[in-house]
Amino acid sequence: MPGIPAQVDTLILGATCFGCGAAAAGAENSLILERTTVAGRDFALTFAPGRNWLEATLAPEAEALRCEAVRRNALVGGRIQIAALSPLFADWCLKRKLHILFACDILELGNHRATFQAVDGLHTIEFAKLVDAEPSYRNGKYLTALVSAPAGETAPAVRAADFELVPALPENRAALVMKLDLETDWPEARQRLRESWLRRPEELGGLKLLLSANEFSSGEYDNAFSALSAGLEVAR
Repeated sequence: MPGIPAQVDTLILGATCFGCGAAAAGAENSLILERTTVAGRDFALTFAPGRNWLEATLAPEAEALRCEAVRRNALVGGRIQIAALSPLFADWCLKRKLHILFACDILELGNHRATFQAVDGLHTIEFAKLVDAEPSYRNGKYLTALVSAPAGETAPAVRAADFELVPALPENRAALVMKLDLETDWPEARQRLRESWLRRPEELGGLKLLLSANEFSSGEYDNAFSALSAGLEVAR
């Protein structure tokens, strides 16, 4: 984006899959403010394994992206290669020339005006319409980590007392999903993840904990493509 405008028709909070869909389907004069440096971070940074990847009816543009994920073997048999989501989605946004400002912190919001801190300083922008595309946790709040089985083995699908293992790609990987209370903060969530993993069932003793997500996930949408589809549809 060549510069930050003083006024836009639509201001979108969050370059989530939903938010980017809303920007792609909405007015050309729109701007997305994103606090991280990743588009589609509601799945790319949360490691959310999702569900119903092959079942939902999608808007045509979201369906095209899902087909591209299948073509590139990022989506196979209903399992997602989580690391492949970010480049796929970034390419989708670039092709549509979405105006996204990354690493933005909103300081004030109201009365059709937003003040935010960007990498180049403080800015104020006026807008006619506001779309809040930040995740909602009314359907649940989750912390996810990636685990792996030894090479050549398949990671199991297991539901334990504190978490659930959901198979992912490659075959020896799985997403460890832990449901949290809505008031749980980040340090507490990370501590709970560590404690739950240390007391995991004996049958999971051979698995390795690789890394945890950088963001909480929600159960608001089944998967990244259904979230994108919802954004595309709501803006029309």
